[in-house]
Amino acid sequence: MERAMKPTCVEITVTLDQAEADFSNLVHQASAGQPITITQHGRALARLIAIEP
Repeated sequence: MERAMKPTCVEITVTLDQAEADFSNLVHQASAGQPITITQHGRALARLIAIEP
């Protein structure tokens, strides 16, 4: 799994199993501006992104 603690323009892609195991950390990264795509069997299922307040 790719990880970056600081937001960058590179999107993180994780499998559904990885997302389930580390969801809290992924949410924190998304809230910091890091887009995250969750995949299963190579197909994108969902994307975590920060919302505008």
